[in-house]
Amino acid sequence: MATYLPPGWTAEQLESATLSDIQQLPPDTLHKLDLNYMSFADNSARDLVLTAQLTESRRLERISLGLPPAPPKTKPERDPYVQIVEDERFMDFGYLCFRTTYADDARWEKWQENFDAGLEGGLVGCAGRERVAERLMVIFVDDSDLDGVGFSDVAKAFADVKENGDFGPGLDVGMCLMLDEEVMASLLEPVEGKDPWVWAVDVSYDFDGAQMEDGYPGRFKVAIDSLISDLWPLLAGSSMQPKSLWQPENSIWKSAIQIAEKLGIGTRRG
Repeated sequence: MATYLPPGWTAEQLESATLSDIQQLPPDTLHKLDLNYMSFADNSARDLVLTAQLTESRRLERISLGLPPAPPKTKPERDPYVQIVEDERFMDFGYLCFRTTYADDARWEKWQENFDAGLEGGLVGCAGRERVAERLMVIFVDDSDLDGVGFSDVAKAFADVKENGDFGPGLDVGMCLMLDEEVMASLLEPVEGKDPWVWAVDVSYDFDGAQMEDGYPGRFKVAIDSLISDLWPLLAGSSMQPKSLWQPENSIWKSAIQIAEKLGIGTRRG
């Protein structure tokens, strides 16, 4: 049984709810709906519920930090990722990135150079970035035994590295990054209108088990310039799970704001 049913609703109504149905509910109750009990034949209905849950998560997070529930209209003194790093006193933060293609070392070196530039480019204008710049890192796991492996083996490799205690909590955020030939081409042979991206892999997903009914594949493409400013704070600073951030209608994840903008809901940062 679902954890919450709107007054007068049955479990069957919740499962088949459309966008029109959900829009009839009080806005301050939408975050209570359980995504796991909704079939979402209408993707817009799913988007509306997820937006409400993201907004509520941010509201509760701000309250827990002693901040006003709604963000100020003026530019904040610290961007969300800076705030989390400083408040949690992370000595370092970022991601582990697993290289799974070893055919061309020169191409790999060029990709690293361009990746670093793209990562830094995504932080331009972020308030307080200079205070935590030296703590930001992407640890590349460069091991030829990973040549050609898939998502399952990358998740297992992450678990092995974690077991050895080789990185701190600021890099243990529920997802790691994966580089394969497709990722490399998106940056080195860019296509007009498409952001260079990298795989974000859910390290808790059972890649060897049966696929989930909702189609969640345990990984998604993330724009390189969104990795730190947008994805990392949602993973590190809230209760959001990777599955909740998955947006099947967006081929490349840019931010949770994609959902809000599509629905005309104003939740833009700062």
